[in-house]
Parts: sequence; C-alpha cells; structure tokens
Amino acid sequence: PAGSSGPTPASIHDRAGMLDPGFSDLLVYDSYERRGWIDHCLPIDSDVHSFSRGKVNFLGDFLNQPYGGRIEKTSSAATATLRRRGSILLDGVLHPLELRKSIRIPRKERKCLATYRLSNPSGQTLRFLFGSECNFALKDAHVNRVGQTQGVQKFQMTDPAARLQLSWNFSRAAQLWTFPIETISDSEKGMERTYQGVSLTFLWLLTLPPGRSWDVRWTLTIESPHA
Repeated sequence: PAGSSGPTPASIHDRAGMLDPGFSDLLVYDSYERRGWIDHCLPIDSDVHSFSRGKVNFLGDFLNQPYGGRIEKTSSAATATLRRRGSILLDGVLHPLELRKSIRIPRKERKCLATYRLSNPSGQTLRFLFGSECNFALKDAHVNRVGQTQGVQKFQMTDPAARLQLSWNFSRAAQLWTFPIETISDSEKGMERTYQGVSLTFLWLLTLPPGRSWDVRWTLTIESPHA
C-alpha cells in the first residue's frame, strides 16, 4: 500500500544467489538487445558456449554503436545501406576497420538479400572472426539448442506452429552458432524457464591484408512449409 515502509519483495536479480545450481548457471545478463543484423568482431578462438553466456571479448566497436546510412525505395524493392568506420583491437593495438552492409527487400518476394563488405585501411593484416547475429521468435527442434556447425552454405529453419520456413543461401561457407533465448521468472510454482526464441550467428574467419576488402552475400527466403 502507499506509504508502507515494509520490506520490498526481492526481484529475480536480487535472488540470483539463492537460485539452485540448475538455474543460477543459466542466468546471464546480456550487454545488448538480441535483435537482428548485429555485427560482431571476435577472437579467432571464440566458441558458441562462451558467446551464448556473454563471456567473449568483443574486439570491434560496432556493437551498440551508430551507423551512417540511407534507405532507397523503388517500384521493385527497398534497400537499406549502413556503413561504419570503426576500429578493432588486436594484440593491444587499435586498428581502423570499415564495415558496409546492404539489405535489399524486393516488393513482390518474401526474401531479403544481404551484402557485407569489410575493408582494412590500416597498415597491418587483421585476423579475426566476423559474425552476423539474428534472433527469431521461432522454434525449431533442430536448432533450439547450443550448437556449433562448420561449412554452412545453405541452412533452413522451420517452425510448424508458426507455419514459417526460413532458408539461407550464402556465397561463402559460414560457421553457424545457435542457442535458445530463455528467461527465468518467479511464479507460484517456483522458478520457471520460458522459451523466447532462438539466436543464430553466422561467422567467417577473416584474414584481411592492408588495403584489402572482403565480401559475403546471402539470401534469406521466407516461406510457408505447407504452401
């Protein structure tokens, strides 16, 4: 009641230390919102288990930072082009790194066409993992787990309940990291895990010599599995 000076109920965050080991091991505080087209520059020895728990070193300054960009609309498609002149920290030295991405959505097709280009304007060779993360409020038993797959040229995810099938086709084979996004809440039944979605990150090992660029293209097609 208003004006009450009684104790405030503890939140799930306050009670983190009181959770049983099964839940406390799952409690992770994300440093950014799990949205789409998120760019990552990571150490070459990174793995999905550390990444899913937020325990990797983000080498670049592209995460949670502004991009310059423009949107072009024609009678056939809408295209968003984003660019950032950022930097990457390797062996304690900061190097410039430029990233440009273009996402084109045709008006009469259920697909996205993405093009990425990373350029090295520095005088040193840059070696790192580049990743593009997207998160979906969908459920597919084949990817709803912590997993790491090499050599992915094509990939498909299907949610029968949502009647959606997503298909990727890449110009370069990628490494794929997957893990479920879940929340922990306190209910009358006790602590409960609630599924929210799945995180997909496609990665490539880059070795960029001075003055060189690297490109990758992919198509994401959205269909109904029963069509």
